[in-house]
Amino acid sequence: MHTPDPATPLGFDLFYGPFIEGFGGARIRLKNCYVYISEPSGEGDPPEVDLERLARGIRRWHEETIPELVSAADYYLRTDFDSMPAAELAEEIERLPAARNRLGRLHSLSLLPYGLGMRVLIATYKELVAETSWRRCGWSRGTATRASKPATPSGV
Repeated sequence: MHTPDPATPLGFDLFYGPFIEGFGGARIRLKNCYVYISEPSGEGDPPEVDLERLARGIRRWHEETIPELVSAADYYLRTDFDSMPAAELAEEIERLPAARNRLGRLHSLSLLPYGLGMRVLIATYKELVAETSWRRCGWSRGTATRASKPATPSGV
């Protein structure tokens, strides 16, 4: 997939690249001023969810991830970059790729507990509803849409 708007090489180096790389797993490239992102295939069944690990992740989310995100947002919203001397401003720009990478990682960490919780829901549904129903709807590959129709028996 690619971003809908063109990106400059500097914008890619300071914004898109470090942030998306912070997610982990996704590959990102700048070609002809467009940012292309490829993510690992999500096919197949999700791994089993360890509920104790999920609970630890949610605690960590509340105690570490959210405070760090709020601190970063406050810093960039409240810092008076206009009044900085040129050398200090240049140092801020030098630190920006690492900050963007970290914020990309925090983005992934902030969504992880919910993603794992949703996997529990999916696993429960698949356990209670026949696997064939699940696959017939096209959900096993993320292809279900409102237009998806259950498979009909042959000859009907």
